[in-house]
Amino acid sequence: KRDQLSPPDIYVIGLQEVVDLNPLNVAIRPHHAALPWENLIEQIILNRRNDNNRDATKPGYMKVCIQQLVGILLLVYVRTDMFPYVSEIQTDHLGVGVGRLGNK
Repeated sequence: KRDQLSPPDIYVIGLQEVVDLNPLNVAIRPHHAALPWENLIEQIILNRRNDNNRDATKPGYMKVCIQQLVGILLLVYVRTDMFPYVSEIQTDHLGVGVGRLGNK
């Protein structure tokens, strides 16, 4: 059964088209556009313990990093008990496409 499987240690969630790819958004790179998605994902992942079952054996999760490049969004979460083993967190991005503005 699904509920007998161990919960994942890490969630890596990638989304695309979090903003309309128009010239204004490409130029100003609206990082606030990620907030609704981030909040929704955190309601689901970080609050897993607060579901109807209130199962204390379900692990909590902590955000490791978030990276956005115009319409692309990457979020990484790790189980709370595994977080002390996470180190040297680094992110980077590379704008490619017309004018290296990050449309790819």
